[in-house]
Amino acid sequence: METLEALFEQFMELEGIIRFLIVLAVTFVAGLIIKLIFGVRLKKRRVSTILGMIGSILFFLVWFAGIVFALMQIGVDTTSILVGAGIAGIILGLGSESIIADVLAGIFLIMDKDFQVGDTVALDDFRGEVVSMGIRTVSIRDVAGNVNIIRNSAIESVINQSKGNTLAVVRFPVSRDEKMEDVDAMVEKAIDSVFADKSGLFLSRPVFRGIDELMTELDDNNMLLLITAEVREKDIYDARRAILRAVKVAMENEDSAQPDSEE
Repeated sequence: METLEALFEQFMELEGIIRFLIVLAVTFVAGLIIKLIFGVRLKKRRVSTILGMIGSILFFLVWFAGIVFALMQIGVDTTSILVGAGIAGIILGLGSESIIADVLAGIFLIMDKDFQVGDTVALDDFRGEVVSMGIRTVSIRDVAGNVNIIRNSAIESVINQSKGNTLAVVRFPVSRDEKMEDVDAMVEKAIDSVFADKSGLFLSRPVFRGIDELMTELDDNNMLLLITAEVREKDIYDARRAILRAVKVAMENEDSAQPDSEE
C-alpha cells in the first residue's frame, strides 16, 4: 500500500500534460489486455459469445473512464460535465441514437440465441462464420477470408446454417444420347467410390436423385443430373468437389472401357 501511495504522489507531482499522456497510455494498454482476455476463442461457443460481448462493454468503459481521468489531469472540470449532462446526456453525447440501437440489438442477439460465435450464417447475400459479436457489431468471415462487419441494428433476418445438418446439392450435365441404365450404373459407381474414399465428409451415403432437367441453358443436347448428400455445414464445399471429381473419374473410366468403333 505504501508503495502505491508513493507512486501516486510521484504521479501527481508530474506536469498535467504528462499525467494526461500517462493515463491515455495506461488506458490503451488496459484496452489491449481486455481484447486479449475476452477475445480468446473457446470451445464452448455460447461462453465465447458472451465473453466477447462482456469484453466489448469493458473496453468501452475502460476508455470512457480513462479519458475522463486524463482530462482531469489537465484541469478540465469533468465533475461538472458529468453532473450537468447526466447519464442520458453522456450516452447521447458520446454517440447517437444508432449507437444505442446497436447496443440494444446486440443484447437481444445474445439473449435470443439466434446465432453465436462459430456458427455459419447467411445475411442477405453474404455467407460465412461468425468470428465475433460485439456491443455494436457482428463480424462474419466467408470461405475466402473476407470479413463483413455488420451493425447489430442492421441485422433484420438471418439464416443460421449451423443448426442441424446441411444438404450438399450437386448438379452435372450428361449427354441426352446416353442410355439411362448406363448413366445410373456410372453414377452409382461414382457415389460408392467417393463414399468409400471420403467417408469423413458425409453423414450418410450420397443419393442419386436422377434427372433434374432435360436440357441445360448452354447445350440443349445435355441433361442435368442431381446428387444430394447430407453433410456438416463446414464440409459442404469439400463434399461437392469430391462428388464432382468422382463423377468425372467414373465418366473417364466409362469412356476408356468402351471398345473402339473402328474395325
